[in-house]
Amino acid sequence: VLNIENLQRTLERLSNLMNVIQKALGDYLEKQRREFSRFYFLGDDDLLEIMGNASEPGKVLGHLSKMFAGIASARLSTDELSEDTLAILDAMVSKDGEIVPFSEPIKILHGMGVKE
Repeated sequence: VLNIENLQRTLERLSNLMNVIQKALGDYLEKQRREFSRFYFLGDDDLLEIMGNASEPGKVLGHLSKMFAGIASARLSTDELSEDTLAILDAMVSKDGEIVPFSEPIKILHGMGVKE
């Protein structure tokens, strides 16, 4: 390891690059939190998981209770959907198991962002 040319310079450059990437990621997450304040209740790992799984509603629902007090989840339907629809949310589920139907179901469309 000691005989590798420019090892220290390479490691310093990689460390600087990592710092730039971490700052950019932190700025991105802060922007997301400013745009949707409920994201402030989430840690960076949870927020990254939500942003990375925006097209998979089931994975995002697992974080709902961290953002909204009293809501454990939402009832999700994937039966008989149109081609552009990923899922339909038709009710919220409390932490006590109470189901509160929405007056109008919420369609989750392909290509929608988490905050839409």
